[in-house]
Amino acid sequence: MRGKSVVVFAFTASAALLTQSASAAADPPATQPAASPLKADTGKRICREVTPTGTRMSKRVCRTADEWQHDSDEARRHFQESQETIRDSLNQERDGPR
Repeated sequence: MRGKSVVVFAFTASAALLTQSASAAADPPATQPAASPLKADTGKRICREVTPTGTRMSKRVCRTADEWQHDSDEARRHFQESQETIRDSLNQERDGPR
């Protein structure tokens, strides 16, 4: 039964991250970030309306372009780790105990 709870948890976490990433990606920034990631971040703040998971109330979040990029990279990394966890759990259930 532990394997199923891990799968359910990982799936729920993945869905939450995907929803959060999708909502952040769907909201266009108030100002456009730098066109090239090679340019130095000038520290200019970019504000977006973000709706946290579990609520309909959105809030305004302001961060630099580097901070937004870091958050996006972290969400992508967590999502990929969750996908790997789910795949490993399903493979263990399919293969049975060793």
